[in-house]
Amino acid sequence: GRIDLARYAPALARAGALYCLYDNDPAGLAGRKALRRLLGGALHDLFLPDQYKDINDFTLQGGRLADLLPIP
Repeated sequence: GRIDLARYAPALARAGALYCLYDNDPAGLAGRKALRRLLGGALHDLFLPDQYKDINDFTLQGGRLADLLPIP
């Protein structure tokens, strides 16, 4: 599915920080760019290691979301 960015952008823009993790494919890149246009600096990109197709693949192979977050 696709997030209705026009509908949710006002609520998302109020957040101090948002983490974005899209699939490693052209559609994921397009989604990331669209979200960045709406949210700008509040958005922090997270990337899966190249060997994973998507977040499902990552977690099914033992990956943890905490491992992708930047260390404060």
